[in-house]
Amino acid sequence: MQQKVTSITKPILQNAVQSLFSADFFPRKLLNIADLGCAAGPNTFSVISTVIESVENQSRESNSQMPELQFYLNDLAGNDFNTLFKGLSGIFSKNQ
Repeated sequence: MQQKVTSITKPILQNAVQSLFSADFFPRKLLNIADLGCAAGPNTFSVISTVIESVENQSRESNSQMPELQFYLNDLAGNDFNTLFKGLSGIFSKNQ
């Protein structure tokens, strides 16, 4: 169910990134992204990957320098963030 919702919202997220580039927001050197209630599952990784890919594509299309991305991840204190960080390292190494 969550994966279905994530796939439905992917185009919305891509359009949001695109609107940043078309709204004279860029070129900026830094883009902050917050994922509140993120947990440590594949949905978080999917959202982060979508943002990274969308910003890369828009930067390339607009001949702008890729901004630095800062992700703010927040969830319940009882969740295991070590699992999240291990999964994130795979995403960032894939995108470099």
